[in-house]
Amino acid sequence: MSTEERNVAAMRAIYDAYARKDASVFFNSIAEGGAVGFAAGKRHFKFGGMWRGRRGAEQVIGHIAADLEWLKFECREVIAQGDRVVALTGGKIRDRKSGRVADLDLVDVVQLRDGKIVDFVEHFDSAALRDLMAPVPSKTQPRSATKAKPKAKKRRANAPPSRGRKAK
Repeated sequence: MSTEERNVAAMRAIYDAYARKDASVFFNSIAEGGAVGFAAGKRHFKFGGMWRGRRGAEQVIGHIAADLEWLKFECREVIAQGDRVVALTGGKIRDRKSGRVADLDLVDVVQLRDGKIVDFVEHFDSAALRDLMAPVPSKTQPRSATKAKPKAKKRRANAPPSRGRKAK
């Protein structure tokens, strides 16, 4: 079996387990000092940025699982060249706070060495995920927020500017 075939098989096993809600296969596949990251800033997502080692992978997946739930996850395609793998994955995800559901596509770029992940970066539509996770507007708004502002009176086209009240 070639390096590419071994790497594809390793990543498929990880994704198949993750689809069964078993992240332990992923955690066990992280090399000592390996990096796991998400192509999103921590300013927008608490799981954004790079995380180190198995412990970092467990922490970041924990952050994601606290906010989001995969209703359906699938691995669509895995492509390998040498020690690099690109995987197209995704599915249907639910925001735990709002209950809203969306389809989310992911692209993982992974580097493996001796069957272990040394670098894993996941790319996704961060704008769509931010929209999904945005606070839900309340159904009842304060009266002042719903009250329309009075419209300004329009002046007739050829009328001179008003100078106050006219005398009777």
